[in-house]
Parts: sequence; structure tokens; C-alpha cells
Amino acid sequence: MRVDAPQAAQIAVNDYTARLARERNAAPSELDQYVADIRNYDIGMRETGNAYIVRFTLKQPKDRSIKGGGGEYKIKKGSLEIVRFTGYE
Repeated sequence: MRVDAPQAAQIAVNDYTARLARERNAAPSELDQYVADIRNYDIGMRETGNAYIVRFTLKQPKDRSIKGGGGEYKIKKGSLEIVRFTGYE
């Protein structure tokens, strides 16, 4: 990976954290609180020819099963511009 890969990952983390905060309910349930916490996501990254793909996958809590959650960013190499975000259902 190129030297700008850590910056690309940080851009994705910052943006996804902001998304989670915007989507948080006014009176969040325990599940809402879990889903809104960036620490409850596994983060993976891969490189393509012209972009970094940063993936967020919700970790499963020990006491229940959750379907969906997370998303994927495509970040352009060089400019580190977010090209797209795709949320997982």
C-alpha cells in the first residue's frame, strides 16, 4: 500500500463516525447505542489501481445476532477524495 493509505483509512473512519452520530436516535436503545459506536466495527482495507476500499463490518454482540450494519468507502488515491459510500442493509 502507498504511504497515503493511513490517511485514507482515517478519512473513512472520521466520515463513518459522523454518519453514525447523525443517525443516532434522540432516545437510543441499547442496540442503537451499540450500532452507533465505531469501536463495535471491524475495519478492513484493500487497494485497487486507483482507490482504497475501506470496509466497516458490525461486530456481533455476545448476547444477540444483528443482521446488516456497516458500509464501504471508495477513496481516490492521491486526492484522498471520497468517491462513494455504500451502506450495508
